[in-house]
Amino acid sequence: MYLVRTVSKYHSSRLVHLLETWISLVHEHVYYISDTYPPNITRTHVIATGTTCGPSSHKVRALCCQTIHDFIFYRRYESQYDWFCHFDDDQYVHTNNLREYLSKLDFNHPYYIGRNSWNVSFKRRKKSHSGRFWFATLGAGVCLSKRTLHLLEPYTRTVSQFVDGCSRQWY
Repeated sequence: MYLVRTVSKYHSSRLVHLLETWISLVHEHVYYISDTYPPNITRTHVIATGTTCGPSSHKVRALCCQTIHDFIFYRRYESQYDWFCHFDDDQYVHTNNLREYLSKLDFNHPYYIGRNSWNVSFKRRKKSHSGRFWFATLGAGVCLSKRTLHLLEPYTRTVSQFVDGCSRQWY
């Protein structure tokens, strides 16, 4: 599963080019998170977050809200996919290379493939799980194995639970 996060501001300047290039090769496996429905894309492949998450922004709460919808989409189709790969609308994906690379890994093991959002770790605020952790907003382009997604499931059950935990407790 490929998930592309975009906003209406970039539908005609970014998304249109992705649709003409790499997405055209795998379009039946591509889903979208956007503040509004992009034109010419099947609505079953889109979650429009404008009402739920508010206006698009790069504030922590808005990013957390958009991120939980990624997980909601995966759970909707998890029986069809062993891998979940998230990209932003300004990234080009070599889908054949990615598919070949992932085919060599066992999706039953926990894999996070990609990079962190920052080059330093954070101190977690939550007392019961204090310590340092690495933070990823998924914007850098990441792939998660089915096992990793199952391990994250307790934290990604509902929009409000995830957004509150993500923005207040930094997980």
